[in-house]
Amino acid sequence: MLQVVPLEKIITFDLHNLAIPGFFEVPVINLSGRKVFREIFSQKITPNTVIAAVDAGSVKSSERFSEDLGDVPLVYMNKIRDLVTGKVVYKNISESVEGKTVLIKDDLISTGSTLVEAAKFLKANGAAKIDVCATHHLYVPGAQEKLDNSPINQIMVTDTVEPKSESKKLKVVSVAKMIAAEIAA
Repeated sequence: MLQVVPLEKIITFDLHNLAIPGFFEVPVINLSGRKVFREIFSQKITPNTVIAAVDAGSVKSSERFSEDLGDVPLVYMNKIRDLVTGKVVYKNISESVEGKTVLIKDDLISTGSTLVEAAKFLKANGAAKIDVCATHHLYVPGAQEKLDNSPINQIMVTDTVEPKSESKKLKVVSVAKMIAAEIAA
């Protein structure tokens, strides 16, 4: 449908599949929540902060976020998902997180299972504090409650999806200025 509408460009946010722009004849501008999160978290980084890539799919994004924040140390986690049950299990981590503040950057929160299991694994391995930032929160029923009952301290998301949950752990930040700047460009 979008191909037949006379558009100058399509503006997206943190596409989950980076092959999507190739399907369009008009330019696809894929903005990133990293910019918003960089501005917020750059003032909270300490020598005790690490960024965790919670699975193979988040490695490149986590590496870019690490660079955005001045090359914050990065730890890699090995996640295995049972394809029948969907259960997530973490097997190991590349470096110690003992006493560290761990920051997880993800593109989206769906059921929350990956983040909850990652947080449990990090806590079991000595992490002092776990903060999460994600561009999209889909507000799947039960997901926010699961996140609220996890070892995660704070969850920061953008307003790309209308908030449908309230939580003391949840903070929603606006991307309106980024969209307005791209429209004006």
